[in-house]
Amino acid sequence: MLLGTSTRSGSVLSGDVPGKSRLDLNRQMMQTSDPQGIYITDSAGSPFGFTNDHGYDDIRDFLNVADDNVRSNGLKTVQIPDAALSDMFHVPIPSDVSVFEVFERIPNVPAGCSTLNKSLGRDFAWIWMHEQKTMYSSLIKEQKTPILPSVAKRIGRFHLVDGVRGTPTLWNSSELKQCSGSIAIVERTSDSILARLHCSFTMRTSSGKRRYQGNLDGLLLFDVATQLLADAKCVASGMHFGNGIYTPNAPKGEYRLLTGFQMSHSETGRIVPPEKVVTDGNIREYKRPV
Repeated sequence: MLLGTSTRSGSVLSGDVPGKSRLDLNRQMMQTSDPQGIYITDSAGSPFGFTNDHGYDDIRDFLNVADDNVRSNGLKTVQIPDAALSDMFHVPIPSDVSVFEVFERIPNVPAGCSTLNKSLGRDFAWIWMHEQKTMYSSLIKEQKTPILPSVAKRIGRFHLVDGVRGTPTLWNSSELKQCSGSIAIVERTSDSILARLHCSFTMRTSSGKRRYQGNLDGLLLFDVATQLLADAKCVASGMHFGNGIYTPNAPKGEYRLLTGFQMSHSETGRIVPPEKVVTDGNIREYKRPV
């Protein structure tokens, strides 16, 4: 077993060497009693790196070690059986969605908090093409139109969450108190339409022990020829309160939480589904949030 550098939390970066075929999960279980984390493997299952840390420096060091291991050991090519592709946790990315990268951050983390609050939450979001065309058509007719309810509810329930310290607790339908707004034309050319988005949101559990309230603002660029989004950048800013099931140790009291959205142009965005889709093993509720 090839060992990399230890990072701040004590977890060890591991990689495969000739004669070894698996990552030493026993070592991780002994250290943290939890096998979750970030792994780099090839399609044959050969491991090249692992870490359960969250900090930027730790992730960067981990990727460097894993990259060295890949270069040293090489990649194996295998055929993936149909049974594996049909597994409940393998959800292919629909061909008729646009993918957005989602980032969550707590700015100016209060002193005395867990260092995990300085981490970056990451996810991917989907907006179906028929939803984009519906909003485009309404925008052309009215110059200003409401955000499509399915899009607003999807963003509110599954993406306006605190995933900074780990896997976020998503909102159920009764906890979504408000998530609505409008898009309005800012500039029009023969090729594109630039629109400004504004959305107000309030999510709250029945006990009030977890809540998030604020506004989502940004710009959407529609392509006239396709009536689809060519680009988009939005930021939600609001005050969050409370811990999720797997995200304890939040700052005490209310704290500012930012959530950024931008169109994904990376290959990863066409491979990794949103958290809600992975958790459910299907896209039904994600596509049609109630």
